[in-house]
Amino acid sequence: MKYQFENLVFEGGGVKGIAYGGVLDLLEAKGIMPQIKKTSGASAGAIAALLVGLGCSAAEVTKILSDMDFKKFLDYNGGFFGSIYDAHRLFNQYGIAPGDYFYSWSRNIIKRYTGNADITFEKFEALKETKGFKSLYFIGSNLNSGLREVYSHQTTPRMKVADGLRISMSFPFAFVAKNNQLGDLCIDGGTIDNYPVRMFDYDFTASPPYIDVTTQQINTRTLGIRLDSANEIAQAAGQSVNKTAINNLCDFTLAVVNTLLDIQTKVHLDSDDWKRTVYVDTLDVGTLDFAISEAKKRALIESGRQGVERYFAWYDAAVKQAA
Repeated sequence: MKYQFENLVFEGGGVKGIAYGGVLDLLEAKGIMPQIKKTSGASAGAIAALLVGLGCSAAEVTKILSDMDFKKFLDYNGGFFGSIYDAHRLFNQYGIAPGDYFYSWSRNIIKRYTGNADITFEKFEALKETKGFKSLYFIGSNLNSGLREVYSHQTTPRMKVADGLRISMSFPFAFVAKNNQLGDLCIDGGTIDNYPVRMFDYDFTASPPYIDVTTQQINTRTLGIRLDSANEIAQAAGQSVNKTAINNLCDFTLAVVNTLLDIQTKVHLDSDDWKRTVYVDTLDVGTLDFAISEAKKRALIESGRQGVERYFAWYDAAVKQAA
């Protein structure tokens, strides 16, 4: 079957993003990857978007993500005196880890495929035709304005791709917050928009650029990938879900906090976005589970494949029924 998808969107999820290797493996097998023109993501989703944008094969993405030493990303000092420096950094730069290791890692990846570690979004876009790259759209959260930011050749042409990626993965308090080109303080894009599946429902050439010009109709050429728990996937399918027991004030407080943290991503479970969303079971792996085992990595990759298989089993049946 010929599929119409041209845009790929990846949800943020930290270590859980390893599953994207399996997702891309199946999308590649279905002949979808050569059609992709644009890719977007927040946080760990931005890392996946970068690799797809660079034209990496599914096998390359799987190897790069599997080989990542996540523990090194938390490049704080530790020890007695180191803890003093870490505390100073937290209070003055709003993060424990400087994020220098990740920044260096991302620049090396970018240089490997473009020849220029400091390439801007504008220059990256100019290489699409000759290098087979995809347009990049990363998400950041501007704390000064309280708004989402998009880093791309259309919105921030002179920003370095590595800088946009560094902002997008600045998990609050874990990593030092970064300034954008205007000097505003920015953090992890997932804080405001962890699953930017509606990114390509908008016309970036309009003024202002984020006005919806499609009369609220979704872009059916967009395919999004979500990293969800089995409970969230069951909810999206209209099945019964496991519920949290609330027996005391501590349970109540934790439930309130988790609900508030999850609400902006769960809104997609109750909209038409599910029709263009692949749901991947994250197998109870945590966002900051940097000590993840090799066995769990392999399980996540396989779960990514299974998520794609489930989606297209439904999608193909729906297309045949409508024909």
